[in-house]
Amino acid sequence: MVKRHKINNECPYCGRQNQLHAEAGGSDIAPHEGAVSICFQCNQPAMFNADLTLRKPTPEELDEIADDLRKYLAMRAEVYTPTQLLDLLSRSGWQTEH
Repeated sequence: MVKRHKINNECPYCGRQNQLHAEAGGSDIAPHEGAVSICFQCNQPAMFNADLTLRKPTPEELDEIADDLRKYLAMRAEVYTPTQLLDLLSRSGWQTEH
């Protein structure tokens, strides 16, 4: 069972209040500085600061996490139609050649 950590913070892209965070892959690692968070509403990646607030990743950080984000979106593809998935990718700014 995945342990969820309750931390109330705001997505730096869409402003949604995300309250629960779980480590991808099912481990019990709590959110920490430098960890990635994916918004439940807009699916944008954000990075945790030391105080566990969220910020937009730098271009360098996006390059580092690009493969993991593609894997995450592929997993989410199981619950989205192809059109919905393309819309998510388009809104996120991810390019297919990334």
